[in-house]
Order: sequence, then structure tokens, then C-alpha cells
Amino acid sequence: MTRVDQPAATRHHTVVVGGGAAGCALAARLSAAGDRTVLLIEAGSDDATLAQRMAAPGRVPPGAAWQLTARVPAWGTEYPLPRIRAVGGTSLVQGGVALRGLPRDYDRWAERAGPDWGHERLLPVFARIEADQDTGSTGALGIRRGTREERQPLHEAFLAGCAELGTPYCGNLNSQTGTGAGPVPQARRGTVKETARGAYLDPARGRSSLAVLPLTRATRLLVRDGRAVGVETTSAERGRERHLADQVVLTAGAVASAMLLLRSGIGDPAELRAAGLPVVAPLVGVGTRVRDHPAVWTTFGLASGHGRPDPLWFQVMMRHAAEDGDGLPDFALEMYHDFRLLPAPTALRRGVLTASLLAPGGTGRVRLDRRRPQGTPLLEFDYTEKDLTDLHSAVAFGHGLLRTYALRRLGVREPRLVSVAGHGGHGTGPLPRAIPLPGGEVEPCSVAPQDVARSAVTAHHLHGGCPMGPDPDRGDVVDERCRVHGVENLFVGDTGIAPTPIRANTHLLALCAAERLGDILTHGPKDSN
Repeated sequence: MTRVDQPAATRHHTVVVGGGAAGCALAARLSAAGDRTVLLIEAGSDDATLAQRMAAPGRVPPGAAWQLTARVPAWGTEYPLPRIRAVGGTSLVQGGVALRGLPRDYDRWAERAGPDWGHERLLPVFARIEADQDTGSTGALGIRRGTREERQPLHEAFLAGCAELGTPYCGNLNSQTGTGAGPVPQARRGTVKETARGAYLDPARGRSSLAVLPLTRATRLLVRDGRAVGVETTSAERGRERHLADQVVLTAGAVASAMLLLRSGIGDPAELRAAGLPVVAPLVGVGTRVRDHPAVWTTFGLASGHGRPDPLWFQVMMRHAAEDGDGLPDFALEMYHDFRLLPAPTALRRGVLTASLLAPGGTGRVRLDRRRPQGTPLLEFDYTEKDLTDLHSAVAFGHGLLRTYALRRLGVREPRLVSVAGHGGHGTGPLPRAIPLPGGEVEPCSVAPQDVARSAVTAHHLHGGCPMGPDPDRGDVVDERCRVHGVENLFVGDTGIAPTPIRANTHLLALCAAERLGDILTHGPKDSN
């Protein structure tokens, strides 16, 4: 691999913008084809030590994150939306969870966008991604589940409590279809977390066909006569540059890929004109249908430590399907020790229960700041009253779990919601200091819906923003081959292309989008659109 310290070559076959999980996977995949040169552009650093410094959950070194926030006007809240700015992206800091999404999630995607995105068609793609020691797949990313001996007493109590509530055990959550609780598949080899940088990009660094340009921000796409011809960038070291290419691929994530399209004049004409930008290609869906899983944290004390240092940390999960719904899980519960207190041993004396809504009706929209189009984007979610009711029910179910014998025998005490302000955000009104514990038990409905609204934050599972589908007039941004409608030789290959809800963490979704686009670009005509 050539590290680019001087101005880039005049032309590359493919320029990939965004060095997160999808960008690392796609750049490695394309550069292996041997018939093209690939330039990977990343706004953050290419620092091998970042993965080590962010190995513990929630550890983000100063300057390594984009300063994004999300607003929920109906709930009166605003909260941080941390996304990592570095080669490897948010896969460097995410908890290692390696969930695919449910089979029906992808079948609904296929119904919306085309059969190649259905579950059965994607199984070979996931097999190429996963080196799962439990299923025998031999892909790039090491995956395992914690053994019973590795699980903490808190994890065992969570699974036992779920069983008390009638939740069936599910040994492989990647094959789950309805309600179930079990061990979380994790991207790890042994106890070391696997990242897209380590699993995909690092093994490709010796190739002459691959170049990486770190600390370089893409400012706009170069489009001539309806065809993408390159990317304009800026960096402190080299100033403004142009990198010409036969193909341009955006893998900057659900927010940043949409923002680069908008800043390049590709989006809703009314929004572009209001920001003083020329309309290069009218595409009303850019930045729309952004999805996340709003989540509420309940922290609680434990009578004693009940644990030991845990390199796996996020080991158990329950996904719950409502009896009167479509059979698909509507919320998830997780339980772990409070990693925010690390490295202090008090982390093992406090637990966290998170309840997250997996398919809210409300979606988000990424918008330009009209006063500063190159500034920080605006992201706003329009969660509904039903979303709040459903999230409140999920929190109440979780508090019922705290009442089970399995959890009470650990001495659960003083559970309390973590407010939006407790996550570094802003909300309206105070929260109760602690959830009442009548008779030593947690009362499951002792928090009000407005308290849940004041506590809901991101689960860090952003997808959508460049949704896939055949009809740009209905808000679709890319077609089933990931091509941006109306602009030739321009593709999106990250979580932003998901047109429908994915009921899982999004690390494997990012890798799936990249691998699938890699198939398209290497097997199809190189300049097709």
C-alpha cells in the first residue's frame, strides 16, 4: 500500500470516500481485484494506536469524534451522536456486537428495492464477512459468543430472569425470528475486539493498487454533464486538491454520505437553493428516512461486586416480539456493568439495563445548516406518540425483569433512569432521583412516559439517509446496484442505503453493504450506471 503524503495522482479508477467500516471493507475488496487503483479518503487519522485506546467501551480520545447531535422536537431533547473520525470509523469504538439483522428485515428490503437484497441472497455475503467459530464460516471478521464460564453473574441473572418471564433461549441471535434471549455474537478473536480496519484494510496494505489519504476532508463531488468524475478535498497539509476517478463511491455513513451529496448540489432543490447551492441533480430523498433505535438507560446498584473484569462486556440480549404485532421483535433489552465508570472497580458494583425500540415509526432527516452549508449538519427525528408509548412499554418490561428472582438475588437497588443530560445532552424537566422500590421490588410502571422521553438517546445504530429503491420521485436515492439516481458513476455503499428498518446493531450491515457493492463493481461493467 502507498501512503499518500504528497498530492494524489491525477486519476484513480475508484475513489472511496469515508474510511469507516464500509470504506475499509470496500477498499480492500476492490484493490484485490488487480484491475484498478483505489484511493481511500478519510477525514480522520490513520493511527494504529486508536483501536487500542478505544478498546474499552465508550472510550473516545479527544478530537476523534465528529461533534454531531440529534434533536427530537416532540420530546424536547437534544443529545450527542458520536461518530468516529478515523480509519476504521465507529467500528473502533462500538462494543463489538456482530448482529446481522433479522431475515425478515432483509426480505422487506428486497420487496422495496430488488431481490438481490433478500435474506437468502445475502447469506453468502454474510458468510464471506463472518469467521464465526460457532457456525464454521470462514470470512474476514472473527466472531464468537461468550461461554457460560466467561459470563458475569449479572449476565447469567439476565438470562435466568428472561426465562422467568417466559422468554425462550436463543443460542444464535443471528438466526432469531421472534422473541428470544441469548448470548450476543461479538466481533472478536479470543478477547480482542475485531475492527474493519484490522480485519479488512490492514491485510491489504501491501498492495500497490491501494492508497490511503488520511486527515483529508471531502468537500464536494465533481460532477460534469451528469457524471461523477472525482472528489474535491481539503487538508491542513496540502490544502485543496482534486482526485479524478472513473468511479466515486461514498462510504462515509448514514449522515456524512448524505451530507456530501447535499453539499455537492445533489438533493432536494428547495433545500439546496435555500442554502445558496446550485442544483446539480434534483433528488428529494437525500438525507431522509434516517433510522435509529431510541434507547433508555436504567442504572442500578448491586449488593456486592458480583463480577470481575470483563473483556467481552456486552454479552447478553433479549429481543421481544409483541403478541399482537407482525411477529418481528419490537424492542431489545441488554444488561451489562456500567462501563462509564471504568477503570474504577465501582463499574462492577453498578449495572445498566438498556431498552431500545427496534422499528420506530418516526424517522430522521439530515439537513444542511443554511447559514454554513460546510458546517455541522442538522439531524432531527420525528418520533411519534406511538413510538413513545412503545418505548415506555419496553422500559416497563425491563423494570419487570429487575423484579425477577434471578435479579433480586443479586441485590438490585436504587434503579434510576439516566436523563438525556446524563449523556451530555439537553432535555426539559427533571427526572425522579430513583425508581420506587416498594417491598424491595422494582415497580414496573413507576416511570411516566414523559420521563422516558427525557431519557431517550441514540443506540448508535444509524441507517438510511440514502435509501434504496427504484423511484427517485418517491424519495429513493440509489437503485438496487447502489447507483445514485440521476448521476452516472456515483455509488453509495454504507448503512445509508437501507430503505427499511434493520432490527440490529449496524456494524455487519455496513460490511454487508460494502461487500455487496464490491460484488457489483468487480463483476459488472466498470463504468456502467
